[in-house]
Amino acid sequence: MLDLARAEAGKFDLSLVETDISALLHDAQKSILPLAAERNNKFTAEIDCPVAILIDRDKFQQIALNLMTNACKFTYNGEIYLRCKGRPNRLLLEVEDTGVGIAEKDIDSVFEPFRQVDMSASRAFGGTGLGLAISRQFAKLMGGEIDVRSELGAGSVFTATIPLPIKLGAYGAK
Repeated sequence: MLDLARAEAGKFDLSLVETDISALLHDAQKSILPLAAERNNKFTAEIDCPVAILIDRDKFQQIALNLMTNACKFTYNGEIYLRCKGRPNRLLLEVEDTGVGIAEKDIDSVFEPFRQVDMSASRAFGGTGLGLAISRQFAKLMGGEIDVRSELGAGSVFTATIPLPIKLGAYGAK
């Protein structure tokens, strides 16, 4: 909650460091694989990134972990795809799943803090409803955005786009 409050208030500093995005995503993938296996999901990664990008490593890693965790959490006996492409002017991270999907009427609400599509006491999926809200704020701090395409019953595709180079102070971060 503190992260979200700080991000929304523009009180986060960006700590830009040369980061090997491929290595970062492979490490993040390793931590997600047990959750994917627990739900009998096949996990595939296609990573095409330059060796080093100047980025806030921790915030980008948190975005990736949140998107991959959600894909695993809402998919059973399915497939999850992690794709990352680094280009001179942007970094594109995409997490696609064949899970439960999101109804069109609920798509905007998934980025609201403490909000989940199923808000009932007996909901099937746990969590605080903060992961996507924080991820979107972190992407915005780096000048980027996170979008989603989804169809109920057919899965979702979350895409984080971060413009490169990241400019300190340009997006509300200090």
